[in-house]
Amino acid sequence: SNGLPTGRPGVGIYRATGRLVGDNRIEANGRNGVEVNQGALFQGKGDFFNLTAGPDRIEGNPRHGISAFNGATLDIQNAIINGNGRNGISLPLNSSLRIRNSTVSGNARFGIGLELHSGVLFDDPPASVVGNTQAQVACRESTSKYDGNLSGVGQPIFCTAF
Repeated sequence: SNGLPTGRPGVGIYRATGRLVGDNRIEANGRNGVEVNQGALFQGKGDFFNLTAGPDRIEGNPRHGISAFNGATLDIQNAIINGNGRNGISLPLNSSLRIRNSTVSGNARFGIGLELHSGVLFDDPPASVVGNTQAQVACRESTSKYDGNLSGVGQPIFCTAF
């Protein structure tokens, strides 16, 4: 709830690179749980060796669990993104996501929402994207795409593949 009094995200990464290594709870903030603008988020174990951390939980934020825009890059693994007021992950304006071994569920709109030349790669081990209200993956126009291991992604998907 760090962003609650000011209407800001719990974690803000602006023109920088940030890492979440695990066992974080990012919930009930003023807007988005995590916000990345013209930067990068490496979430999960990453290149830290001999570190066994639990999942990051990004839940119950009034807007998006993670919002990445203006050419932002996300690498998500071992995360639980659940019960956010809009999308679990929102990627507008030339942003990209690689996701694996994570759960995106119970969000009020889309599990993953893409628009304006954004894309998502579902990597191994597969992510579970199910139980979101309007769609599991949605593209707002034809320039956004997805690809990869879709074995954990439920229906509906409102996009075209690469």
